[in-house]
Amino acid sequence: MLLKVNVASEPNEYRFFTLPLTPKAIKVFGKSLGTILGLNSDSSVKSRLTAIYDPEATGENLTVTLNIFSETKKLAEIPVRYKTTLEDIS
Repeated sequence: MLLKVNVASEPNEYRFFTLPLTPKAIKVFGKSLGTILGLNSDSSVKSRLTAIYDPEATGENLTVTLNIFSETKKLAEIPVRYKTTLEDIS
């Protein structure tokens, strides 16, 4: 599955990052996975996986953030930074 990634300082510019999904992630997010990835616009699911790619940064230039919400409040924001190369992101 591919994650659509915003490019820092370039509005309306995107790259695509291969998203490794574990069986546990598929089980937990199930039918909501498309919404969490921003593919569907189901407003009842607030949790989202977003990413920002900074081609100007050295080292870790991709930040992927999982925002997890319950029905009533935000539970967690989990950012993870990755080092990418041109071959990793198209």
